[in-house]
Amino acid sequence: MIHEVMVLDTSGFNLGIIQITSFLKFAIFGSLIASSIIPWTLPVYLRVILFAAVQVLFAVIIGLIESFRTRFRMNRNQQYILTITLISVLLFVIILFAKNIF
Repeated sequence: MIHEVMVLDTSGFNLGIIQITSFLKFAIFGSLIASSIIPWTLPVYLRVILFAAVQVLFAVIIGLIESFRTRFRMNRNQQYILTITLISVLLFVIILFAKNIF
């Protein structure tokens, strides 16, 4: 919800930049998820179709989560950010070791 307050406080060109960066952030996260799920041994046309399907699924899941989740109180935001950061670091280390082993 911090992002929403930032969006409500701006307008014009700056609002456009904020919206574009938000779209790019979700596209990059969706691309990273799709790249980690889709195997590289598939033919190109199948990878492109699966990539688009994963992107659509990612957009639907994020939309549902944002629609139905309650607003976090400000004192819980640090715990939320720390939890997400630790999960991402653990996944990074696991993927790094998995790629080096196999």
